[in-house]
Amino acid sequence: MAFTLVNGTDEQIILEFPPATAMIYISIDVSSIVGSVIIREYERTDGVNYSLLSSAEHPADFTDGIKTVIIAYSQLNCDYRVTLRTPVPEGADRQIPYRYGVETK
Repeated sequence: MAFTLVNGTDEQIILEFPPATAMIYISIDVSSIVGSVIIREYERTDGVNYSLLSSAEHPADFTDGIKTVIIAYSQLNCDYRVTLRTPVPEGADRQIPYRYGVETK
């Protein structure tokens, strides 16, 4: 699968999951990003609002040479989403390959 990261936009949702009790595994290939990208995880706290769980910037917050971001999340009956944000426009849209798996508990 691939997600189109639209050039010049702020934060974009790459994946979103409805409430469930599950383990979610995500692999996002960020090798096509020229600059940096911020990967954020959120969960819905009250049925309307989302709370930020984590935020990491690639490549600054990762080991040198890492081009794939791996996420494992234990979902406990709340909406969950992962977003991408590029602080500086890329100059063109980028295709971001990703994979995910869900293990229902």
